[in-house]
Amino acid sequence: MRASGGSVVAVVKNLAKALASIYFRVPRGIQFGLDDVRTACDRAGSPHLHVPVVHIAGTNGKGSVASMVASVLRTAGYRVGLFTSPHLCRFAERIQIDGSPLDNDSLTSALWQAIEVGPKLSFFETTFLAAMLAFRRLDVQVAVLEVGLGGRLDATNVVEHPTVTAVTRIALDHMDKLGRTEEEIAAEKAAIAKQGVPMVLGPMSAQVDRVCREHALGTGASEVLGVGREIAIERLQGHAMRVALSLGSVELRPSLLGAHQLENAAVAAAICAAASGKLDRVDSKAIEKGIADAVWPGRLERIRDEDGDVVLDAAHNPDGAQALAAYLRQSEARGPQSTALVFGAVADKSWKQMLSILAPLAEHRFYVEPGGRAGAPLVEMVETAGGTCEADVPSALAAARRSVGKHGLVVVAGSIFLAGNARCCLLRLDRDPPVAL
Repeated sequence: MRASGGSVVAVVKNLAKALASIYFRVPRGIQFGLDDVRTACDRAGSPHLHVPVVHIAGTNGKGSVASMVASVLRTAGYRVGLFTSPHLCRFAERIQIDGSPLDNDSLTSALWQAIEVGPKLSFFETTFLAAMLAFRRLDVQVAVLEVGLGGRLDATNVVEHPTVTAVTRIALDHMDKLGRTEEEIAAEKAAIAKQGVPMVLGPMSAQVDRVCREHALGTGASEVLGVGREIAIERLQGHAMRVALSLGSVELRPSLLGAHQLENAAVAAAICAAASGKLDRVDSKAIEKGIADAVWPGRLERIRDEDGDVVLDAAHNPDGAQALAAYLRQSEARGPQSTALVFGAVADKSWKQMLSILAPLAEHRFYVEPGGRAGAPLVEMVETAGGTCEADVPSALAAARRSVGKHGLVVVAGSIFLAGNARCCLLRLDRDPPVAL
């Protein structure tokens, strides 16, 4: 590589140092509260107030919804920033502009600035601030932000006047931090509601809907739009749904697989319609095309090569496992005898419940550490559902493929970190260390 001004080698080395500095903050864990991140944002010139924001919370589906919303806004002609977490393979996936991870130069600059102005910030808080700094510097016209954890005390909630807020769906997850019931968790997530701002709610139980709705209206939200309630939906033949929006009726055919992605697509469409009051380039055609074109790796992602068929899914809780199981039952002609499951979960997840849902669909089962955080005990998985323990992800994939042959199906699930690890192995991609933040 030839140097010209600042060489590519120098940039990569500098990025490596920046990533090392931010990874050094991982042991700080999750820092609930907005004071430190608000102070750092103020020192950086308030980049979180510079760009219109679509703010999305939820237990499951928020990443998929965020990717669809970003795709619609790009289709409508906006320069769009997307902030999500965690990453599957490379850290830069967390901060995207117009569908591409931030380039090395821009990422390096944003990370160092965030590190310098926010010495007290956690890994996640620093990454969020770096995203907002990059979005400002690169003239992003609208930013789509996925909440990291919860909502009320999540770093992303320093945004004061979003264009739209949304809660995709509620399930039991992170109960040690967010609450022991779905209603308690819903209250934490609905706390991203803001005065004068519309909130979109995905499909949820009547009790959970009531909690979200009461919190949003109590905060002064301009309106609450529930998908399947204020916003009528109709399943169409095939992988399609009709949604009645303020912009008119739209027919959605998402590229993302699974019946749950139809619901996510309806939520994304409702968000975009609600945003159209301020983002006036958004119309029905942009919604339909943007959702059809959206890509979100690691979510019912199918990878085919000469060794057979693999489905990767980031399902990491019982709700996600149910969605994966429903897809496999409805869309896979191959039965359990021709299906292998590669499963691994983080220790604090409901892995026994997930395994009880997925194990009956695969006669061949292989267990492996997912990475990211301490994994659930593999020996107990064998005792629970039968199968074998594997030393690492490449070994697990190889054993699974041998068990079903080229014409069988391998399903990888249980953790987003496992899905990311497997994806990197199958596609021979570089990988930054996974972080459960």
